[in-house]
This record gives sequence, C-alpha cells and structure tokens, in this order.
Amino acid sequence: MNAIAQVGDSRDVVWTHPSVKALMEYARPNESPNDVIRRRCRELVASAKESGWGGPPYDPEILASLNDIQVEAVDEDIRADARIFPGDGGRLIIQYASSVSPERQRFSICHEITHTRFPDCYEEVRYRQRQRKLDWKHQELERLCNIGGAEILIPYDDFRERTGNSRPSLELANELRKTFECSMEAILYRIVDLSDEPCAVVFLSKRFKPKEERAFHPEFDLGLSKPEPKYRVDYPRVSKKFAAYFPHHKSAPMSSVVYAAASSDLFPSAFEEWDIAGLGQPRVQAAALPLITNNPVPRVAALFTYSPN
Repeated sequence: MNAIAQVGDSRDVVWTHPSVKALMEYARPNESPNDVIRRRCRELVASAKESGWGGPPYDPEILASLNDIQVEAVDEDIRADARIFPGDGGRLIIQYASSVSPERQRFSICHEITHTRFPDCYEEVRYRQRQRKLDWKHQELERLCNIGGAEILIPYDDFRERTGNSRPSLELANELRKTFECSMEAILYRIVDLSDEPCAVVFLSKRFKPKEERAFHPEFDLGLSKPEPKYRVDYPRVSKKFAAYFPHHKSAPMSSVVYAAASSDLFPSAFEEWDIAGLGQPRVQAAALPLITNNPVPRVAALFTYSPN
C-alpha cells in the first residue's frame, strides 16, 4: 500500500487496471478515478453514520461489520499489513497483521474496505492472491485504495469541521492524528489532498542512492570509502495547486531541518532551497516517523508550504 502519485489529482495518468476501468462505469461527467473512489467512499461513510457509526475516532471494524465483512487479527506472516478475501461461505474476510501499530492496523482495514467499492471486488480479490505484489498495474488499484482508506478513516465532514481555515502545519497534523487515532502519514496525506493552497508532504528515508547501494554492497567490494547515507525522497504527496516535481531519490540539503527532525521530538522549520525547479523557497517543517519493522531505517516527513500573499 505504498504507491503514492506525484501529481495532486492524477488526471493525466493513463489507467490500465481492469478494476479501475470497471470503477469508471460509475463516473459522473469530468470525474477521474480519484474522484469516483472518493465519492463512493464518502457515500459508504454517510450510510454508516446513518446506521449509528460514531466518531471520531471511527472504528473501521464496526464499519466492516455493518457491511457484513468479517475482520480478524492474525499472528502469522500474511506478507502484508492486511488482506481481503472471500471465505468458504462467500462472506468477505479482512485479516490484518497483529504485529503492526494500532494506527497502521486501522488504516489497513479501511484500505481493504475500499476494495469493496470496486464493482468487480470478488473477482479482483481472488486475482490479487495470485499476483506479484509489485505488479505495476496492481499499484494503480492500491493507490486508489489508499485514497479511499483515508476517506473512511478520516471522513471529509469531520475533517473540515476540525480544520476550518487552518493552514497546513505539522502542529495541526499532530492534533488531528490524535483525534482520528491515525498515523502522521495518513493525516498528512489528508491535509495535502484537501488543501486549497500549494503544499506538499515528502517522505524521506536515510539511505544511499540505488547505484551507491550496489557499489557498496558486500558482494561487490570495490575498495571504495563508504560515505554517510543521506535523507532521500521515497515519495511525495502534493496538493492540486503545487507545481514542483520531487525526483525519486533526491537528497535533502545537508542544512535542511530534515536532519534536525530525525533527532528531535519537535517540528523544526525553516525557509529552504532544495535545487528543484519551480520549488522556490518554501517553509519546510519536518517530523521524525516511526521505524518500519521490515525496513528499520530512519524516516522523516517534510511538509512544504508557502507564506500567504
């Protein structure tokens, strides 16, 4: 569940996954796949609220039950944070890994529920069990389910009620993640997606570039002096009005607050230049993120905003 598009609304993406094409049968005039899945997930949320689903925080297991989906935690390795599949009686089952954080569990369940908003859900989940995780077509579907997962875990009306005219900031994100009991990553996606101003969140990890990884791999000892790894872009999320492009593997300047955040519980900020065309000199705020179990390298989220005119 890690495919995040560079562009804010992805209207220029050529969609090829059969489930995305099936979803577009429900499209209204001028709607993109992003728009359709957002709308269908908001309709699901509205229906659940009418049935008594209360929050925030909202319990995704209750939502699943309202839609006749069984949810269960599992201790064994399921090669993912969560998965959905039809049981023996035809009822859909969501299993989630008990080893991941509660916030990640909640988002993962919402992500899997989003799969049910595609008209070919049963057909797709059977296929999904056989395919390779990194299949590029499948990542189209996973990206849309990330969008839908955020719509469910952090419902639009509740989000708007609590943000009002507040500008994007890590302080705001920190308060909202407590309210909705979600991860910093999930709430930052939501803030940027729904922002009416140019802003972006960039997720970075401390690592080498791919060619450096190969050069310093123990199997290929070339006798080179190994440098200190840098914080590099893993993936960005940008608002509709954000114009700059963050290249994958781009390193943060050594003077950036990204490095200060890695060893701080605070949210350091500064106006910075990143040698990226069209970026200018935005305000950058940074926050350290929890380590991922299967990839324990330091991670940071950097929020890019601009002073209002």
